[in-house]
Amino acid sequence: MAIEFPTPDQLMQKFVNVLIGEGAKIEELDDQWLVKHIAIGTRDMVYDQIMAAKSVHEDHSPFTAKGDALDEQCEEWSSIVRRKLAKKAIVRFNAKRSSPASVDTPIPVGSLITTQAIGDMPAIDFYVITTKDEPDIPVIPAGQTSTYVLAKCSIEGKIGNLSAGTTVHPGMVGVDTIEVVELVEEGADKEDDETLRGRLIEDIQNREKGGTEFDYPIWAKQITGVVSARSIPLARGNGTLDLLITGTNGLPTQELIDEVQAFINKKIPAGGCSVLVKAPTPIYVDVSAQIKLLPGFTFSTILPQIKKALDACIEAENKVLIVRTNKLRNAINDIEGVFNFTLDAPAKDIPLSGGELALPGIYTLTEVV
Repeated sequence: MAIEFPTPDQLMQKFVNVLIGEGAKIEELDDQWLVKHIAIGTRDMVYDQIMAAKSVHEDHSPFTAKGDALDEQCEEWSSIVRRKLAKKAIVRFNAKRSSPASVDTPIPVGSLITTQAIGDMPAIDFYVITTKDEPDIPVIPAGQTSTYVLAKCSIEGKIGNLSAGTTVHPGMVGVDTIEVVELVEEGADKEDDETLRGRLIEDIQNREKGGTEFDYPIWAKQITGVVSARSIPLARGNGTLDLLITGTNGLPTQELIDEVQAFINKKIPAGGCSVLVKAPTPIYVDVSAQIKLLPGFTFSTILPQIKKALDACIEAENKVLIVRTNKLRNAINDIEGVFNFTLDAPAKDIPLSGGELALPGIYTLTEVV
């Protein structure tokens, strides 16, 4: 049950009601300076005590606790819900030479790959690594011009989730150009309070029942990198359940799918159903628009902002299972510097099923002079 704590004005009114009468005002104590200031001082002292009590109350409730206090509430109320920590992205790159290597050219662990700085966003550094599954140092063989390398982002968070086409530069000898191939392991930000609170309350309201359709999404969201999860019972017939997950970059990587599948396999009770963890079906949203800018703005500066706004809009529309053209228009119109525009595509709203995920497609954005 929610507790309402009084404001300073409400406290003062209670004091005045006692001193003068119900509904009276403190201004009616015109000639009682001492009484008035005693009332104000008492009000402030009591209010400080109320704020201290409020702080204690909020720290001890899963609905209001924040930071470390919320982490303590997770330990008190749940055996499985804990704050997910930040994680660094791992990306596969294609390292290329302009001419065939005369001898085997190794790319040492720790070699630098960096993105291009854009506006206020600084360049992001990646460093070549090996893994348990790919333990060998990458080498461009003699007579060849390229090889694949894995590199880990130098900073934690989804900022390292590069997509194909991102401009990157090599920082190692023997490599002339480098390209993003795929995101291998998603980076993730440290879980914020509201997301953690949502998972905790979901767990409190839906206590584990040994493998019902409600258990699997809760279990999946324990894995760092999983943003959402949804059960589809009987997806492949009786005794089956498909578990659709999304990652910090929208579609989950195969590594994330495999990690969740392995975790879920350990949770399925004996004789339980066949659970298949999978990605949603991607629905790519192509956007075409002709844009006129206000004087003093350049298209090269505004274009990245429009693309970023469209990306965020499409991501948000997944929550309502429809990509609305009016929301896409709002995303463009809200960018400072846009004077007028025509949205040519999509021509109508794009409905989504529960198993589909809208993703940014091809943006054809042209300037009208």
